[in-house]
Amino acid sequence: MRRVFFGLLLAAAATLVILPAAALGAEYESFVGCDELAENPVPSHECAISDSPAAYFASDEEVEYEVCLEYPDTYFICSEPQAVEAEVLDGISLPTDESGLYHVYWYLAETETEIGSWAFEMKLPPPPPPPTPPAVPAPTSTPAPVAGPSAACVTAKKRVRRLSGRLHKAHGHKQKAKIRRSLKKARAAVKRLC
Repeated sequence: MRRVFFGLLLAAAATLVILPAAALGAEYESFVGCDELAENPVPSHECAISDSPAAYFASDEEVEYEVCLEYPDTYFICSEPQAVEAEVLDGISLPTDESGLYHVYWYLAETETEIGSWAFEMKLPPPPPPPTPPAVPAPTSTPAPVAGPSAACVTAKKRVRRLSGRLHKAHGHKQKAKIRRSLKKARAAVKRLC
């Protein structure tokens, strides 16, 4: 009798080991990432308001699931059922446009059984740093006053400016040529006097 009972125990244990994983229940992975376009999304519990978060889901067997998003003001929206193949990471964009704490829930579409949840916070960007005060220049000794340009130098510079202005306003070729000659002499005088 003992041998038969022991044999039955061994047979039952072997059957448990041989059962496929599906018979023991599917395994799910669910999380929120801050970049819906990321090739390899990173799970995160904090996103910036400028990010575009997504709810990610994977299963070891093909299933249909729904995602529900609870807003900070407890407003609640859910997606249509989504089919996902086994071992494929699927993402659904989350419409988040305000700061605060959000909750995401994943449900099996057929049974409405909750299979995952995730909380994440949408944060406002940090305020810009305060402006830096202007640097106070080190005290310097005042240099001795430099003698200004002579009256002849100042007069020559004024003549160059006046002739330059006339050259820009001149229309005829002969008139421009005459002003250019005078301007050339005035510039030479500036070099000599200043």
